[in-house]
Amino acid sequence: MSGFILVPDAVLPPRWGEALCFAPQARAQAIELGAWKGYSIALGAGAHGSPAVDSVSGTQVLLVGRIYPEGAAWRRAHALGSPRGCLSNWLLERWQNDPEHFPDLLNGPAIALVWEARSSTLHVYTDRMGIFPVYANDSGPLRLASHPDVLADVLASEGRPCELDMNSLAECLATGSGVPPYTYHRGIGQLEAASHYRFAGFGPRPAMSRRVSWTPAPPPETPPPISDLAEEFAAALREAASRRDPENIGSPGLLLSGGADSRALLFSVAEPAAIKTFTFCDQTNPEARTAASLAAIAGSEHHTLLREPEHYGRGAAQTVRVTAGMWSIKDAHFCGFLPELSRPDLGNLMTGCYTDYLYKGLAYNRQAQRFFGKNLPLDDLGHFDPEFYQPHFHLAPKWDSAVQERLLERFPDAMRQTYTRHPEELEDLRLRPLSREADAMGRLFLLRTIPWDPIMADFALLPFYRRFRPEQKLNARAFRQAVLRLLPEAARRIPNNNDGAPLGASESARKLRYIAQMSLRKLARLTGWQPARHLATAGSWPDFAYYVAHSAVLQELWSAPSPGLRDLFAELLGQNPWRRPLADWAHESSDFILRLITLRIWLEQRGV
Repeated sequence: MSGFILVPDAVLPPRWGEALCFAPQARAQAIELGAWKGYSIALGAGAHGSPAVDSVSGTQVLLVGRIYPEGAAWRRAHALGSPRGCLSNWLLERWQNDPEHFPDLLNGPAIALVWEARSSTLHVYTDRMGIFPVYANDSGPLRLASHPDVLADVLASEGRPCELDMNSLAECLATGSGVPPYTYHRGIGQLEAASHYRFAGFGPRPAMSRRVSWTPAPPPETPPPISDLAEEFAAALREAASRRDPENIGSPGLLLSGGADSRALLFSVAEPAAIKTFTFCDQTNPEARTAASLAAIAGSEHHTLLREPEHYGRGAAQTVRVTAGMWSIKDAHFCGFLPELSRPDLGNLMTGCYTDYLYKGLAYNRQAQRFFGKNLPLDDLGHFDPEFYQPHFHLAPKWDSAVQERLLERFPDAMRQTYTRHPEELEDLRLRPLSREADAMGRLFLLRTIPWDPIMADFALLPFYRRFRPEQKLNARAFRQAVLRLLPEAARRIPNNNDGAPLGASESARKLRYIAQMSLRKLARLTGWQPARHLATAGSWPDFAYYVAHSAVLQELWSAPSPGLRDLFAELLGQNPWRRPLADWAHESSDFILRLITLRIWLEQRGV
């Protein structure tokens, strides 16, 4: 299931279930969990959206999303009479036998809802990494939902409209994401990851309590050798892959690039030839050719999906609606390919999402290594700075201050002072809930439209989130070695398309290769030869600066704002952004203008 909405004191009209259906195969199903009523959203004809019920105690369990237990769980679910692909009866039995350890079963992008009749309590369990979001209003009759805009619309229909949270809009523009639990709607917040919430009693506002259900283990004081960690990580990835049994979850698919992450997934499964693989590009390029070569080695079916020139602009409105405008249409990768990715013979689409965050230190402050004043594509741990990964931009002074205040409130001073010695605590605050990370738009779209599997957050792998020390995460030191242990010899010989180097290349070799390329580029400039810029690149994604400067669709989406929108953006930026043409913005920063366009689309959809 891909979504839900629940209320404790009313019967919602069907339109609110339909509002959560974001894909052609999605259907809303009315549900009752004791006093709570609402809708769950099932994806596909074989999906199951009803809770399991114990006829004696009245306890009910509903899984929203998808989990990946070991094979014994599926066998037990079938023995309890569950239909294929459904685990609710097994979860009900486990909750009744051992509620204390129930959160340990939720291995996947999912939440569990449990109605405990004897205490008149609704239990809500959020996933460890916060991949599946849940939102609630903070006053008045309580409503819970998986989409903040739908929740805001329900409140407005009840005469409780939410004002815009201007701080959150400013954060999106300035940082490319937003500090939890805040949303674009004042009075609506996101529930915390890895939490067990209790809503006890009847009436419009049941009493709420929260208990943390999981925290990452502290890192080892003496880190094991990288070679040992790599061996263990490779074994853990094979274990995670073994839980994706097609008999229970359907035929496997994989978004395959020319990098390391997705090829690790391809060769971690027992039968790589059974996987349907997909690669995105603007034209057949080194990324697509590398992916096709890897698929050929695996014997898997491979599809190269070509973007049309206006792929991002044409998919922008739908993507913004599905994802509640979080955070940039730069990540609107999937809307145009939804028919291919939601085909009936794909039961589970794996991606390498979150690998860089969890196992390569993407959420660290990093300092590029240098060679004669030039940055190399290798990093050391840097000092704390609010800016990491995505670029930050200045707004009007008032909103700059507001953004910084929220950021620093999230990260205590003591944690900032000890950052270079203990970066893992601040890293975790930056990452969880993962549904709010800077690239969330693409992942939220997948979560709400297809049977998406972010396998890299599997419970078998998550211990390495902390077991890899910063020096082992940076430059993918441990991860690259782990991938090598998964690949057949033919796949090892294919270079990583992200840097052109073999996965087994030493850092010294990677430096020398980059320096040689840098020298060739400098020589080309000295001789007056410069390659023309194009939309297509050698990698997975287009040249966004080129796209912004040349896109007629983006020009149409950006032009002719209402006076209210012009005033709102002028307030946030301290200037009227429409006084400059898109090409100027593209030259200065395509990231910033794409955030502006995203918010402009979202605000218009919200009737601002």
